[in-house]
Amino acid sequence: MDRIENIVDFHDIYDFYYIPFWQTLWFKIIVGIACAIALTAIIYLIVTRRKKKITAWEWATQELAKLAGMQLSSKADYKKFYFALTVITKQYLHERYGWKVSDKTDEELVAWLELRCSKKLPTAPCGLNLPTWKRSDHKPMQICRQW
Repeated sequence: MDRIENIVDFHDIYDFYYIPFWQTLWFKIIVGIACAIALTAIIYLIVTRRKKKITAWEWATQELAKLAGMQLSSKADYKKFYFALTVITKQYLHERYGWKVSDKTDEELVAWLELRCSKKLPTAPCGLNLPTWKRSDHKPMQICRQW
């Protein structure tokens, strides 16, 4: 009888074996995908926060510094330089003040700025000393005397 008492009780055979849902394969796959999405989102947020947004003035200054290094030896080079300069000016005015001037020609832009300055609209700080700008006929003019 001693032998029988030491034997562990045997249980009957079950019809099915229950696996908890957190131990199933599909649950592990879903958790893995969710972790991958969360990790990707965290990395994206870290990378985008590190990029410093530059102001319109800093951007324009960088672009003008690139232009300053150009070698101008022919008339075509001067035309490229002038075109790049007007593009930078128009993009700066759009980014800084929200003026949509990219579709204007140089003469239209000068006339538009003169009209805008004569109305003295409060779109820029007063007393802003802007440099002179040479038009295509090489007559220097003040972009805006008084805002």
